[in-house]
Amino acid sequence: MGLSKLFKPRKSNGVLTPEPKHGDLPLSRTKGQKVTVEEFRELRELIRYRYALDVEIWGLRDVKPYSRDAVEERMRKADAALAKIQRTVNNLDKREFFSSHADYERLKEIKHRVLEPGKRDWRLHPPWEEREAGSGGSA
Repeated sequence: MGLSKLFKPRKSNGVLTPEPKHGDLPLSRTKGQKVTVEEFRELRELIRYRYALDVEIWGLRDVKPYSRDAVEERMRKADAALAKIQRTVNNLDKREFFSSHADYERLKEIKHRVLEPGKRDWRLHPPWEEREAGSGGSA
């Protein structure tokens, strides 16, 4: 199987990005189906998972090039988690999906925070990038 079957080109910047797996796609909702407490809990846990990966990845920023495979795996997981979080909040942003206005407002606040700029895309900006750029190529 070639890479073309695993990846599709992202039109905005030409970087290859993996297709989301079926289980990572937001659920379709039937008319009248409301967001459940369990869905909010899963979203919260996914946000915590992404944060924990970010902290771990940043802590490994000084790893030597020959040891980066494990860090790069965490980077892929962190990027995938952020993409799933963003898809989820975008998919849930409809008032009719919520039993209460307060729950919908909570989702809108989460969405605002998740989509605001400043989230690290590890694939494009690995943690060792600043150190290598600052070294000026000296040994």
